[in-house]
Amino acid sequence: MLGRIAGAYAELGDTARSAVRGLLLRFGLSINVPGFGAQMAPAPSAGASIPDVALIELLDLPRRLYAEDQRLTVVCFDELQDLLGAGRGLDGLLRSVIQHHGDAAAYVYAGSAPSLMRELFSNRERPLYGQARPLELGPLPLDETLHDVAGLFRDGGVDPGDALVPLVALSEGHPQRMALLMHHLFECLDGDESPDAPAVVDLVVELALGEVRAALEATWAGMTVTDRHVLRLVARGVPPTGRAAAIETSSSASTLASALHRLVNEGQHVTKVGDGWSLVDPLLALWIRRATT
Repeated sequence: MLGRIAGAYAELGDTARSAVRGLLLRFGLSINVPGFGAQMAPAPSAGASIPDVALIELLDLPRRLYAEDQRLTVVCFDELQDLLGAGRGLDGLLRSVIQHHGDAAAYVYAGSAPSLMRELFSNRERPLYGQARPLELGPLPLDETLHDVAGLFRDGGVDPGDALVPLVALSEGHPQRMALLMHHLFECLDGDESPDAPAVVDLVVELALGEVRAALEATWAGMTVTDRHVLRLVARGVPPTGRAAAIETSSSASTLASALHRLVNEGQHVTKVGDGWSLVDPLLALWIRRATT
């Protein structure tokens, strides 16, 4: 965590870079980030608590910068839920520092695990309880995505032809999956020829699935039998509630409903869409449909 924060602040400009270098030098630490330094390791004379003390001062850097130029620093912590597994009390340490920043900094906390983010900010026992206003980001709007991606291909001098629309649609607005599909589409195109759209689409899908297959298999292996039933049903567009779903899966309706509620609440695999449900990851949905047909 110390290395990631130091590297980020070092990109803000000369003042921040100088402050980070001075802090690391004072504590006998060096850090390995592109264009910044060497490996992060305490000097031989440094005690075990030195990295923690350095982290506290590094987190307090916006206040030091504000004292010099009276400018607001906007700090974004991505995948903040990782704090829960990175070390005991890190969220408390973070709160103890940033609560004094006032006009010096504004904080954005981003995470891809809604249930863990709620644990950090909605659990009264956690130090960050009530310290952020929740904002849920939905899927990318497909029309705007199509327009923007078409422009990127045009700027790159390649024509995706009729292959672009079905692949953008397949992404279902999932940012990472859309980027993955567009990457493979770009790699498959020849700027001098009009693509055979169906063949290109099939190739791109196979390449994307091949790249994520190990991760999908690991996700599937870590699920309970009931969770798998729910995901299979949702992937096929079948409501995972009621008597028909219970008969098909040889499960009780209450068991399926309980699993569905938990999966939606966790927000990592199933999401509510209107009156129905959808899988968060469109490639997982496609992989499940192919595996169960």
